[in-house]
Amino acid sequence: MDHDRTLLSFQGMADWIEGLRDVDDEIWIKPTATEKWSIAEILSHLMFWDRYLISDVLPSVVKGQEVSFPAFDSYNQRAADYVRSGLSKTELIEEAILVRDRLVLELLEMPADFRNKHVLVNGDAHCPRTAVPYTLSYLVHEFYEHDQHHKAQIEHFLNELIQPK
Repeated sequence: MDHDRTLLSFQGMADWIEGLRDVDDEIWIKPTATEKWSIAEILSHLMFWDRYLISDVLPSVVKGQEVSFPAFDSYNQRAADYVRSGLSKTELIEEAILVRDRLVLELLEMPADFRNKHVLVNGDAHCPRTAVPYTLSYLVHEFYEHDQHHKAQIEHFLNELIQPK
């Protein structure tokens, strides 16, 4: 998928998030499966990573510095704790959309040479899973795929509630 199409799809998540307003409050905080997060926790998780891209990844790329990702488990736990702090469904949805829109805007405004410039990520020049050289475009595509994974997880959960097996 090319960068512009990825960005449009990435931006489209805001509309999908908006549609989560209709989810019943009880379902909103129910785990999507045994030992899995709730819809609220997943949405907070996505938003936290959007924030990290804005605050750390994009500035590192612009400055020509290595991109460093935090320890995933502890960072993800912070996202789950954030939503458990008493944040309402409406507040989380509005914040997640605002953060996603800001991220997309910053990505759209970034010159193409930054998008395709090779970067080190946690000391690696290539993704260990795919062997593809790291670029901002590649990272954005990886986050898009991450979004799609969690979107499918939530949709499967909601469909199971509507039409249980």
